Amino acid sequence: MPPGPYRCPCCEQEDTLVAERPPPGSDGVCIHCYWQDDLVAFRHPDEVHGNCESLNGWRRQFGKAPLPPA
Repeated sequence: MPPGPYRCPCCEQEDTLVAERPPPGSDGVCIHCYWQDDLVAFRHPDEVHGNCESLNGWRRQFGKAPLPPA
């Protein structure tokens, strides 16, 4: 698969995640919500890791449903 942009796993906007590989775990950053795609956040979406908020906490800011732990 060619380099992004990809759909952001946090805010779900199309073509906003700038990354070399697809999510999850791409380490790319969304140009819309500024989420840095982190594989650990998908495994533990209610815990804060590399970002300033948990993945589910940040998704709530954008009106998105929380993700279950992987």
